[in-house]
Amino acid sequence: MFKEHNLFYVTTALTFEIETLRVLLNFTDPWVSEYNEVAVHLVMALAHLSSAAAKHLMILDETNQLVEELLKLADEEQPKAGMDAIKAAEQVLDQIIKKLPTGAFNMPSDLRNPSLSN
Repeated sequence: MFKEHNLFYVTTALTFEIETLRVLLNFTDPWVSEYNEVAVHLVMALAHLSSAAAKHLMILDETNQLVEELLKLADEEQPKAGMDAIKAAEQVLDQIIKKLPTGAFNMPSDLRNPSLSN
């Protein structure tokens, strides 16, 4: 089952990481230095998930620069770098969506109905 839905899982994870970073950056006030490490790890996760999805879809040419940008942003000052990382990751997500066949974001049936997995 995993191989069949691998891109679905990677893309879903990328989306959740984008939103997790967005929540951290937008709703953490005041920003304290302890959040820097969390933001760095989230940006790194965005870079690696973006790279994995790009390799799977063979869109490395379209996304290499964005993945490199994400890796650089992990080393820059947070929270501003995190906001830039969200923009870059959303561009990767746009590239992924352009390459997906119709219906690719339908939830796999075995996830909708756990009784089908047995």
